[in-house]
Amino acid sequence: MASTAWYRTGTIALVQNSATVTGTGTQWNNPVYGVAPGQMLLVPGAGTVVMYEIQRVVSDTQITLATPYTGSAATGQQYAIVTALVGSVADFSRQLSVLVSQWQSQLDGWQQILSGTGDVKLTAPDGSTVTVKSQAALTAAINDTLNKSTTMTQTVASAVEFKKNITSNGDQQMRATSTTPNLLLRFRDINDVEKGAIYAQTDTGAMNIRWNGTVNTASFRADGFVSLYNGLVLNNAYTTTSAVPDIGTLPFIFRGGDRADLAHPNNASIATSNGFSVVSTATTNLASNVNHGQPVFSVDARAGTAKVLNNLYIGSTPVATKSTSLSTLDLDIIKDEGDYYQAATSNATSEKNYPIAAAGTLRVLNHVASSNGRKGVTQIYYPWHVADYYYQRVFNAPTDAWDVWQLYESQSKNDTRYIKIGDYGVGVTSSVISTDANAAASNQFFTWPVNTPGAPTVQGFFGIEGADSGSRWQMAFIRGTATPDLSIRVRTPSGTWSPAWSKIWHSTNTTVDANGFVKKASPIIRLSNAPEKMAADYLSGFTLAGVGAVNGEAAGVSAQRLATGIYQITGSLGLATEGWQIEIPQDTNGNRLVFASTEVDEDGTIRVYTHKRRFDPESAMVVAGEPMDIPEGRWIDLRLSMPAQPEPEIVEPEEVQPESEVDAESTTDNKAE
Repeated sequence: MASTAWYRTGTIALVQNSATVTGTGTQWNNPVYGVAPGQMLLVPGAGTVVMYEIQRVVSDTQITLATPYTGSAATGQQYAIVTALVGSVADFSRQLSVLVSQWQSQLDGWQQILSGTGDVKLTAPDGSTVTVKSQAALTAAINDTLNKSTTMTQTVASAVEFKKNITSNGDQQMRATSTTPNLLLRFRDINDVEKGAIYAQTDTGAMNIRWNGTVNTASFRADGFVSLYNGLVLNNAYTTTSAVPDIGTLPFIFRGGDRADLAHPNNASIATSNGFSVVSTATTNLASNVNHGQPVFSVDARAGTAKVLNNLYIGSTPVATKSTSLSTLDLDIIKDEGDYYQAATSNATSEKNYPIAAAGTLRVLNHVASSNGRKGVTQIYYPWHVADYYYQRVFNAPTDAWDVWQLYESQSKNDTRYIKIGDYGVGVTSSVISTDANAAASNQFFTWPVNTPGAPTVQGFFGIEGADSGSRWQMAFIRGTATPDLSIRVRTPSGTWSPAWSKIWHSTNTTVDANGFVKKASPIIRLSNAPEKMAADYLSGFTLAGVGAVNGEAAGVSAQRLATGIYQITGSLGLATEGWQIEIPQDTNGNRLVFASTEVDEDGTIRVYTHKRRFDPESAMVVAGEPMDIPEGRWIDLRLSMPAQPEPEIVEPEEVQPESEVDAESTTDNKAE
């Protein structure tokens, strides 16, 4: 018995009361599967299978039923189509027809491949299709491919994109066209954004390098110059003189050390075998002595000099400048710093505020200091025909007015109006030597040799004296001593001197005793019991020496406390042989605070004994009582006799003569042209 052939590939979708069936994954129109009108479509229902007759096969995915679908709408529905009874005459006829049709289709396809052109579409037995090239199309495609082995020039008409790197040997050529005169090599990032480019302008001959996208461009111009978008930055540094390369006579710019001096290459340096200059490329608005291409500034790298054609300024102030003509200008309006000249004496008038009717040069100094918005100015005028004087005045900014001109004269102009170095003992190491103290009649510093008539003593003196038409005064110091010894005297207009020289008493030749009285000074020791408990004035003019304090004339003397009320003094010849010897401290009523007695050994050692004061009724006198120390905070003054000191050697000074005067040469004021 013959079996049944079914077609169940894919699924179907049905709509209630519609005769259209839509397939998914179906090939109903492919003759290989034998789906045709009149066949049965079986659709599972609610526990049953419903059969429908196929009226027409529309396409691989659509058929039309003879009667509308009566079931519920369905999508992705399984189905089955009875295509034939296997082994029947009808099935054989269908299969033979399909086979013959497929064979003819293959023959037609190969015929098209061998003799046709372009692409050929072939259908496989399962209904799938494939497109292949015809023989003619294959031949043309092969002929249009690049040949790896040929040495002939090959041409590609379209753009070419390489996914890998390109390596080539020999030159690379890019040829411009009428529509693309600029040839570019573009560099893009992974997002196809241009980051740089190299392009040649074949119409002008310029070459350009572009970077940072299209922002910056370095242009290598057709005239041989290079133009940079911003500036040139140098990385490598030559920081020492020996590191600077020698490239012959070719100049170059390089980076030196981060410094600014003349000992080493600076941060930015110009290297040249000879020198460099600054020239003007302008052709209009040039100064009268400036020409196109001519240097206005030049540095000689071999000589270490620099030249400027006209003026060199710091700010608005000229550093080195040619002088400017004053012509007929009024000097009151000249306040700009610089040098000026007046060539004609006829222009140098007092009406134009010149200090002298003479041609000359003017120097103006403009000060930084200002007041009320005005800067101070100094003018110095040099007459052209003299060299021993000049004039100067100042513009007073606070008052907005010029001061009067002041005359300044040179040393050659010195005369009796001026005091010179050495005059009257001023400005030199030795004063004027005078040989008669009574004959001096100048206000001066003087030196009197030994045995000068009229001097206080036969010793040498120096001092100062003053005089008018009649009266005089003199103050003289003994020369060659360590202790100031000063005497003074005066003279009346009638010519009478003081009867005698008056000695000046001062802190060195006087002393203040324990009770506050001033006495003539000589070698003195202030004897105390505890110097550390004394008031500050105890050592005023004195030096501590044991339990005593000595002045300069008693240097070398020392005191010590031997026992209660017993003190010993050494280093002197004993007590003074004349004048006062001892001064005992007193209370506010004039009563002595201690009873004191002394004894002196042959070697000059002095012992001082202090006792309480006791009244003796028998003698009605105050006598020594029990031993006691000198009261705290008080001292006993003792005047000493000291060994003789050697007289200092007095060297008589050479007489100082004032500098000789130089008569000023007279100069005739010739008119300057």
